Amino acid sequence: RWATHGAPSDRNSHPHSSMDGSVTVVHNGIIENFASLKETLKRKGIEFSSDTDSELIAHVIAGVRADCPPDVPLVDVVRQSLTQFEGTFGLGIIFADQPDLLIGARKGSPLILGVGDGEYLLASDASAIVEHTRKVVYLNDGEMVAVTRAGYEVSPIVGKLRRLASVHTLEMSLGEIEKG
Repeated sequence: RWATHGAPSDRNSHPHSSMDGSVTVVHNGIIENFASLKETLKRKGIEFSSDTDSELIAHVIAGVRADCPPDVPLVDVVRQSLTQFEGTFGLGIIFADQPDLLIGARKGSPLILGVGDGEYLLASDASAIVEHTRKVVYLNDGEMVAVTRAGYEVSPIVGKLRRLASVHTLEMSLGEIEKG
């Protein structure tokens, strides 16, 4: 993998989890205020198992969740957490105690939702999911998506107004992608 922070290695490979294992993330982008956020978390006793800015995201989300009342929806916990990051991200986030919830968020880095037959997939590029589905929802910059078995909701990172997200059909096939 190409690494913005930390050398390409197993230690720095995705996914990354919070210290307690409650939050796991995959991340495409760069967190520009990584160093200052990491120092703040270290002062709070957080131990890092990688050199990446991606792991930091999991720790921040876990910390915000711990500080919120238990009835705060996880999408709002993520929304609040994302305001701390300067930089770009295409994120996939899961929670150990909510296995039927997947949250994606986009700021500056691409992110699409694949809508399959009884499944949903997040990817930064259509070529990663066209083998599984040709139906996609393009997230706009500054949007997030909450995915459950029942469906998905797209909303802004800042604010809560949901939008009706159009499903598009990819005009490419896996064979066309492999041919170049």
